Amino acid sequence: MIDQTYCWRGLGNWDSHCRLRIFRPHPESIVVVVGDPGGDSGTSITNGAGELATCIINQFRLAPELLIWIEHIPSSSVEFSRVEFDWFNGVASHPRWSYLTRLEAEAIAGVPL
Repeated sequence: MIDQTYCWRGLGNWDSHCRLRIFRPHPESIVVVVGDPGGDSGTSITNGAGELATCIINQFRLAPELLIWIEHIPSSSVEFSRVEFDWFNGVASHPRWSYLTRLEAEAIAGVPL
């Protein structure tokens, strides 16, 4: 498991950061939970979802076909969202969000979030 602050170049080449957690609850899935730290963290994890997913998949050499991507935005009324991407040559595009309850997100990750 990985739990760290992740720094990346967001939209407009802004220095950006988020909380990054990577879990392997099952051999057939990799769960990535990116968290919005609030404040001035650069590009939001929602606005830069495709770019952020592309960076993380490539840097950590994760298989996109096993990916379950969850956004965690504690300050939002909708705290958790699952994001699905189209993948082509290691690049994420066309993000699609579906909202999750905390219990659903924790069941997917296999740990308390």
